Amino acid sequence: MEEIKKIFSYAKDFKSKTYLATILTTGSAIIGMIPFVFVYFIIMEFTGNHNPSINYVLVMSGFILLSLILKSVLFSKAMAFSHEAAFDTLMGMRHELADKMIRMPMGEINKKTSGKYKNIFVDYIDDMEHILAHMIPEGIADTITPIVVIILLFIIDFRMALLALINLPIGIIIFKLMMKDSEEKGKHYFEAAANLNSNIVEYIGGMEVIKIFNQTTSSFEKYTKSAKEYKKFTLAWYKDSWPYMAAFFTIVPSTIIFVLPFGAMLYLNGSLSLEAYILSMLLSIGLGAPIVRLVEFAESLNMVVQKSKILDEVFSGVELIDKGKNIFPRVHDISFEKVSFAYEKKEHSCNE
Repeated sequence: MEEIKKIFSYAKDFKSKTYLATILTTGSAIIGMIPFVFVYFIIMEFTGNHNPSINYVLVMSGFILLSLILKSVLFSKAMAFSHEAAFDTLMGMRHELADKMIRMPMGEINKKTSGKYKNIFVDYIDDMEHILAHMIPEGIADTITPIVVIILLFIIDFRMALLALINLPIGIIIFKLMMKDSEEKGKHYFEAAANLNSNIVEYIGGMEVIKIFNQTTSSFEKYTKSAKEYKKFTLAWYKDSWPYMAAFFTIVPSTIIFVLPFGAMLYLNGSLSLEAYILSMLLSIGLGAPIVRLVEFAESLNMVVQKSKILDEVFSGVELIDKGKNIFPRVHDISFEKVSFAYEKKEHSCNE
């Protein structure tokens, strides 16, 4: 959570658009549940002691259509606001990072290669867009929606609410198994990806020098080695995760899997009304999707957090000391003697 706050702090003057986007996505998500309620009314019209008419079905269908249109409009507006805020923030981050590098000593800058700075300026900052434009507004909406649905289910019948939630603990266990050692693996993956990107940039940028000195084979070997290491580790990690991912994304969205049979048993033994049974089934269907999206956000959060730490490292880097004083020489004869400089701890003499 602290890392999300840190990333969100980069938004500065554009936070209001993100807040507005969050409100609109939440409204969109809640309105997206309304069609399930209208479907419930249609079903009850046919199953109750009523005389259903085609006009009633058409009116209800019209309400469903309006709800879906309103949901899409609100979501579209929300994404427009969130992306405006996100890209304005990214632009500000790049300006701030460029100004920061001007104030940093060369020894500090040379700790990273040009390829890594390319990753930071382009890739890492671009990845902050996922947090600002999607994870914050959509994540909050996808948190509120299940809470509202669960409260409604408990109001209808606490047993049906519990049945709708049974698969969540199972999903959490599977997710924990899938994310085992993910932090360590994520660091390894991140380093492999950064190394690959760095080698690509340096290989392309130094192509002229490589050709002049006929170093094509050795330079290309460095690039291919990093590419193979990245491929090997990524495929191995994904291969370990795929069975858990398949199980998780099958079980968690299937919130109706316990509601349907056990709810039928409760209805048949007379302890649950038909209205409560049908409405519980419809609401539970809409419970799985936002939960799955939340997990997808959580899965990608670790990578974004790792990149955010590297950005913070650069933003908090050492700066050149500026005492803010203008010193004027008393004499104007200049001699250049015993002048030296150092990168890291290695000192160089200007007379060399």
